[in-house]
Amino acid sequence: MIAMPLFPEEQWYLSMVKKYAVDGRYTNEEKIEEELTKYDVLLSSVISEKDFEPDNLRKTLFEKLILASYDELEKLEIRLRPIAETVFFEMKKTSSGEYKRVIKLEWEKIYKLYDKLVNRGVNTKMIQKYGIKCCPYCNENYIFNRRISSGKKYAMAQLDHYYSRDKFPIFSVSLYNLVPSCSSCNHIKSANDIGISPHNRKYDFSKMHISYLPNSGDYINDEKEIEIEFQYDNEESDFPELMEKNLDAMGIKEAYNMHKDYLLEILRKGQIYSAEQRESIMQDFPDLFSSDEELIRTIFGNYIREEELLKRPLSKLTRDILEELGLISNI
Repeated sequence: MIAMPLFPEEQWYLSMVKKYAVDGRYTNEEKIEEELTKYDVLLSSVISEKDFEPDNLRKTLFEKLILASYDELEKLEIRLRPIAETVFFEMKKTSSGEYKRVIKLEWEKIYKLYDKLVNRGVNTKMIQKYGIKCCPYCNENYIFNRRISSGKKYAMAQLDHYYSRDKFPIFSVSLYNLVPSCSSCNHIKSANDIGISPHNRKYDFSKMHISYLPNSGDYINDEKEIEIEFQYDNEESDFPELMEKNLDAMGIKEAYNMHKDYLLEILRKGQIYSAEQRESIMQDFPDLFSSDEELIRTIFGNYIREEELLKRPLSKLTRDILEELGLISNI
């Protein structure tokens, strides 16, 4: 897993949510505020100002909830967890006489507000503003799907609700509850609980390393003779346990061991492109590469800087193995 950056345009996102919260039906500012106040009235039945840190840019309860930090959402989830089922849902009798669990009518407006954002492409614009392209849960896949609607072809980004909106509709449009994700992770996680969110800033995700274990001395010639492993710097904290819960829940370890051929290429290139060999290439092509780092990225075909790992799949695997081989450091 790779940590998500803070969203660079929080006020833009807030304006989009508020715009579609009133369906764009009103142009009169007074009427718009009147409609938005209805959200505050609803929210005040379960949350209050005390649930959030003071913030002059977030004036109403609705605004505070939309732009709540992950820490604020986590505390809210813990507090609401025991009562969520009865506060947000009810059992209704169907035409067949059976009872089924449904969201209470008053909470549908927030639940369905997320769908309005998606229908208007706000999710895809969010990803573009984040400047990322691949899944922070697995770093194995891209987060865009190709879709066709009314004859128009387009790319659409997926967002996972870390705290499921089927359990907590109140968090449906909270910015830091939304995690860009690939189709596989989004589908497997679904409404299930996992260990840790990519928005959780209490942990240093770089303390998890992707490594490899040779099964024999012939591993460099046979990908079947190596295993991909996940290791941790500090085994005493709860970080390894939480991260392992994510990896197990979404089958990430199994998925990574399908990429042994990619790992083997890195190991072979690591032997071929020694520091001396790279220096020779730099001298032969002085106009192509401004630094050894730039050449390494070209050789291995992936990003290697920590802040760029969400731009291309398997970038963390690449970076961690290159560090283990001693080809990069302090990047």
